[in-house]
Amino acid sequence: GAGEAVHLTHDSALLIAVAMYFALIAGVFALAYLAHWMAVTFGAKPTFTQTLELAAYTATPVFMSSFAAFLPELWFVVCVGLVALAYSVYLLYTGVPILMHIPEERGFIYASSVVTCGLILLVIILAATAILWTNGIVHPMFT
Repeated sequence: GAGEAVHLTHDSALLIAVAMYFALIAGVFALAYLAHWMAVTFGAKPTFTQTLELAAYTATPVFMSSFAAFLPELWFVVCVGLVALAYSVYLLYTGVPILMHIPEERGFIYASSVVTCGLILLVIILAATAILWTNGIVHPMFT
């Protein structure tokens, strides 16, 4: 954020944005699958729809924080992102006992496991993006 701005062509930026959008949606489905898989360990028997609702419900504030990029100031985007992330974690910790029918004391550990899986999925998406970018598969055009 301290150097000169880097500008992409319209087509290149659109391709990258659409690819990242679909990767994030796939990440929500993967998080729902992992939450469904882990629920048995914590004594819950949710349907996949319930875990998908939990994953989508908690990911929504982070997705909505992307509107902060319309004002491309680094400090503003980071502040909005941190607030959205905090609210997402809050929604997860309060929503797990309700949606998954898990007692609150076990729900805290389950929610912490879901947060860990979400962070791992985010790192996987970012690593895949970096690999595709450096190997020339997604070749952005700069202006």
